[in-house]
Amino acid sequence: MLLAGVYTLIDGLFVGWGAGSDALAAINVAFPFLCLFMGLGDMLGNGTAITIGYCRGRNKPRAAGLFFGNLLTLLLPLGILLALAAPLLSRLVAYMGASPEIVPVAREYALIIGVGAAFPIITNALVAVMRHDRAQFPAMRLMLVGLAANIVLDYLLVIVIPWGAAGSAWATVAAQVITSILAINYFRHGRMTFRFHKRYLRPYWDIMGRTLLTGLPSLGLQLTAALLLVLYNVQALSYGGLAAVAAYAIISYVTTPVVLLNEGIALGIQPLISYYHGAGLRKRMNLIFRYGNLTVLAAGGLAAAAAVIGRDWLPAIFNASGSVAVYTATGLLLTAPALLLHGFTLTFAAYFQARQISLAASLLIYGDCLIIMPLSLFLLPVYLGLNGVWAALLATKIIMTALALLLYYFERRAGMDEEYEGLETTALAHRHRLAESN
Repeated sequence: MLLAGVYTLIDGLFVGWGAGSDALAAINVAFPFLCLFMGLGDMLGNGTAITIGYCRGRNKPRAAGLFFGNLLTLLLPLGILLALAAPLLSRLVAYMGASPEIVPVAREYALIIGVGAAFPIITNALVAVMRHDRAQFPAMRLMLVGLAANIVLDYLLVIVIPWGAAGSAWATVAAQVITSILAINYFRHGRMTFRFHKRYLRPYWDIMGRTLLTGLPSLGLQLTAALLLVLYNVQALSYGGLAAVAAYAIISYVTTPVVLLNEGIALGIQPLISYYHGAGLRKRMNLIFRYGNLTVLAAGGLAAAAAVIGRDWLPAIFNASGSVAVYTATGLLLTAPALLLHGFTLTFAAYFQARQISLAASLLIYGDCLIIMPLSLFLLPVYLGLNGVWAALLATKIIMTALALLLYYFERRAGMDEEYEGLETTALAHRHRLAESN
């Protein structure tokens, strides 16, 4: 995930030098569509993968296979449906903080990403299952191949062939095609630890419902990123014009590596927590959770220091000058303290999700993007102007960290644990019915 963040930074550099600040702003406006598609893949993949991790802890490989089969049944129809809806969805960029001069470029980027929607969904879903099935290194290698392909294609389609934002979009889709093929190939060779048969592809509404409920917080992580981009773009445009939108695009590119690293740490502790939860190893589960929190604190501290130190020369790397550079420097200074707290919401949500305490996990994720962040973004600028836009992230993270600690306290005191009773019963009952029908 850290390398994915580094790629995003490099992508911004290519677009900034190859197409200019307006193209940066246009991609930033349309990027929520890619976040949505990746979020759907995360929701389906993590909802299935957490269940698989739990089944592994309970030594139930066949039950895990049944959930995996229902995941495969969901993936392709969803991707096709979104691709067909892409022309309609791309029209929404006009309402997402895009000024009239960048709407055509943003729409083109969103349309290309939408046509290839199936591929990020398939990639994210299957990679999530690999992580929870003791295949962390194959999953990482797969993603590295995709990142390398994306960088090479970005150079070719943005710098060598000056296609601008459209070239960046085609590079992203092509890289996702490569990773999805590699992920499918991994499972096609039967390298997973759980059992799988073609008859497990038969859909069951209760299994799909459990997958969606368990994975709902994962969708929220990506929706948070998407909604954050939309709200920031709208408010930046209102209080600072197109220069502020371009400045936020640079801030977003610079902070994305630590944001994705924090997500990676949360995703990294999740398979272990779900496995130890299934195996009843509470002490090991708590130890992994503490390691996760210490790691995001260290990563956030380094990122905050880097943002403060580099606030004056980072804009020049993106070929930004004038008011864009000034806005970017101020924004980085006010955003830096929030990076210290950013990871805690993610690790606590991952902990609750892996424990299948879906209500607490969803409250942390959706409370952030649907309540606290919008309130901060719309109230603070009233009193602080554009500086209020930059300070909104810090206000949000202070409140959400306090809420996470409060939920954890109640979980420890009151045993707010939604045990997945009925998982084995449901899965085994379906398996026996399948066996009898054959």
